[in-house]
Amino acid sequence: MLNTANGFAFRCPFQMCFATKSIERTGAHSHIRGLGLKENLEPLWSSDGMVGQSVARSAAGLIVRMIKDERIAGRALLITGDPGTGKTAVAMGISKAIGDDTPFVSISASEVFSVDVSKTEALMQAFRRAIGIRIKEETEVLEGEVVQVEVDRPASGVGPKVGKLTLKTTDMEAIYDIGNKMGSGKITKMIQKRVENTQTVSLHDIDAINSRSHGYLAVFSGDTGEIKNEVREQINKKVTEWRQENKAQSFRNNELKEILTIRANDENVEVEDDAFEVLQRISKDSSLRYAIQLISVADVIRQRRKGEKVSPADLKKCFGLFMDVKRCKNQLKTNKGDFINDE
Repeated sequence: MLNTANGFAFRCPFQMCFATKSIERTGAHSHIRGLGLKENLEPLWSSDGMVGQSVARSAAGLIVRMIKDERIAGRALLITGDPGTGKTAVAMGISKAIGDDTPFVSISASEVFSVDVSKTEALMQAFRRAIGIRIKEETEVLEGEVVQVEVDRPASGVGPKVGKLTLKTTDMEAIYDIGNKMGSGKITKMIQKRVENTQTVSLHDIDAINSRSHGYLAVFSGDTGEIKNEVREQINKKVTEWRQENKAQSFRNNELKEILTIRANDENVEVEDDAFEVLQRISKDSSLRYAIQLISVADVIRQRRKGEKVSPADLKKCFGLFMDVKRCKNQLKTNKGDFINDE
């Protein structure tokens, strides 16, 4: 503290602060961040950690674009070449170009041979480590400034402690009773929010967790051992249920009409406006593929009656002649005993 003519001046100590560096293990391909391509799939000389192999990178970029456009799925890509030519680097670039959370697993031939795990099991675990799934969860979060915390402790010092927590924001305020579950009590104003969290895990992680008790420890240690096929079948069944629950968004009415119009023009079929509405209802009730297939059949019926355009009556006749998947299933269940194989 210094004494000056105007008063007192305080000297504050100056302290240097350094950011903590993140510790990451450096691997042979940890510098790869993508394929280093332009928008037209033309490779740059040096970009995203990739240098050289221009033709292979362009071909890999085409594969990545087809995957993002959902044109190919469930296919295997074979990359061959001499040792040290960048095969693993191109594979790593493909995974990074698809997405940062895309799992990438690299194994060597020596990892397949083990005393504890068979070769089939080692390959199966490697395949399932390379398959990632996104799990979405919605949780309730309390956001706000902690204004007051009151904790009532028992006089004996034994027993649960209860209290009161006050949270507030600029326009809301809430009071919660602190106990075994902090959500019970009187709430004056709601400041709860539902937050959606997305986690990316691999199928092997789920297998290891469900393989035995305290299986989550095996995810960190890596000592998973043999995993039974029954466990994997249950996991596959559960993942399929998760996919069915998160259904894709259906087409809107204007989108359906545009698709059906393009298909009718492609087949040189003139359709009445009322018939387009019938096709839209059919595509919603059964499927868009079934509605598209009815266009050419209805045109044949239109030619037989020598009409100018396909009418709703032509579509209704086709709908009665050819069954969709739903009606076919109901027909098989109803007349189950009339078929040779009634299982």
